[in-house]
Amino acid sequence: MNNRRLSLTLLIGMLVEVINKLSPLLILHQVQDKLGLEYFGIVQAQIAHLDTLQPLVLFGYTHYVLASIAANKRDISKQRQIFSETLILRAGHGLILLAAIFLFGYPPDSQPLQFSPFFFYLVLTVLSGVFDCSWYYLLTQKVMRFSLIGGLLRILSLVAIFVFVKDQSDGGAFIVISILPNLIMMVWSSLYAYRELGFVPVRLAAVQRVFRQALPYGV
Repeated sequence: MNNRRLSLTLLIGMLVEVINKLSPLLILHQVQDKLGLEYFGIVQAQIAHLDTLQPLVLFGYTHYVLASIAANKRDISKQRQIFSETLILRAGHGLILLAAIFLFGYPPDSQPLQFSPFFFYLVLTVLSGVFDCSWYYLLTQKVMRFSLIGGLLRILSLVAIFVFVKDQSDGGAFIVISILPNLIMMVWSSLYAYRELGFVPVRLAAVQRVFRQALPYGV
């Protein structure tokens, strides 16, 4: 049974990876005539920034929380405490990074809320790094379900782009459709982890201790 589950998980992982590789090419083929290359470039830049910025938010906390919760797999109260402490740390890193983006991303004389789609993606990347709890699917051995849902969402997103993106007036729709899979998976994983673990108030001393313990994972 375990071998069958492992084989199925690997197969689904391979299919999702194929989807991830083919989707940008199919989207490029669709949008280059409908919208021009600008919007496609914005989406690809967001993906690049996801790879660049998320380590600054996660800072090894994902590896730390995986190791710590696995070491306390029979103590749900300890797991809840670890989850809460690392979430606070990730939120703190995210706020610092958001402040830096707002401070250096736009000049002081810029109009409030006049944000480009690229800027919107940047903010979304930081927030997704804070609240993404996809690591919990690995702990609970439900990676197959998570990968399958992610793959289906990307396929639906691709279909929606082909159906709804017809000309340059649909640029906003293209951006929204492109980010929906990431948003849905972020919310899905957060709700799943919160439902299973819950959240408890944390003390500053405990957060400082976790930061020091997680430091080797972030270097």
